[in-house]
Amino acid sequence: MIKLELPDGAVKEFEAGISGFEVAKAIYPKLAKEALGIKINDEVKDLKLPIYEDGKIQILSWQDEEGKKVLWHSSAHLLAEALQEFYPDIQFTIGPPVEQGFYYDVDLGDHQISTDDFERIEQRMHELAREKNPYTKEDVSTEKAREF
Repeated sequence: MIKLELPDGAVKEFEAGISGFEVAKAIYPKLAKEALGIKINDEVKDLKLPIYEDGKIQILSWQDEEGKKVLWHSSAHLLAEALQEFYPDIQFTIGPPVEQGFYYDVDLGDHQISTDDFERIEQRMHELAREKNPYTKEDVSTEKAREF
């Protein structure tokens, strides 16, 4: 069992390995629907990751700056996936969340994106989001990352 302290100071016990989403659902089902991520011991983490240690937990939503950044980070991945479908030779650099949203810095080679393309790219992002495909973080060595 692990002990998690909620923002109001209440401490609840859970089975080790419970996910942040399951914690949110146990606290209040509506909270789980609004959850975008968790902050455990001051570290922002994915909702699906298992929790094995005691600590302070906060369920992040759109009301939290960190929750917005989680959503924008995920949105940047959707943007990258949509762009790759339309421009298969695209080269990606960075795609971070920023203060007012997100972006992706890319090299399109000989292609150019016009404002006319924005609607179809956004539409594809919405379609990809509805598919609810999982995006998982994988920590790899520098050598393995270079192979990608």
